Amino acid sequence: MKFHINNEKFRYPGFSLLELMVSIAIIGILSAVTLFAFSFNSQSAVMNAAVDEVFSALKLVKGYSLQGKMPTGRTSICGYGFEFTSTNTYRVFYYFDNTASTNPNYCKDSTKFNIRLVESRTLQGGVTLKSTLLPANSRIYFNIPWGELVFSPSINYTLTYSNSDRHVIVSADGVIQAD
Repeated sequence: MKFHINNEKFRYPGFSLLELMVSIAIIGILSAVTLFAFSFNSQSAVMNAAVDEVFSALKLVKGYSLQGKMPTGRTSICGYGFEFTSTNTYRVFYYFDNTASTNPNYCKDSTKFNIRLVESRTLQGGVTLKSTLLPANSRIYFNIPWGELVFSPSINYTLTYSNSDRHVIVSADGVIQAD
């Protein structure tokens, strides 16, 4: 039996150092792109959630007014309202006029309104209301039974998060929109 010795270089299976470095660089670039996309999507999700929350609260206020929803223990109220009480806290309330029996302009004089809180909420995730109107002029009222916007021109709530703005707009005729 004869042995044959091969003089060729032995080949080991695996990657060269250059191939490993290129693979690691590609994985690093893909990771960076993924992290950036995730960061952008999470910022967008926080902003969308806040806009949806304010939009829904305004729709709820208008809906309560259209339904003529009466709080427990009340026989009449003028309507429901919404306002920001700080840059990230808003409240939903109903309003009534205790002078209804003697005041011929029942529910027409906002200076005579008594307000009772329905709920108060704080926007999550660091979203804030950007406005020079706070707290004055951020209050809006929808009257019962027509759900009309009263005592207020149209109002634009600008929500800000991480240098981006979104708007929830209530037009003078009571139409609620979000952009």
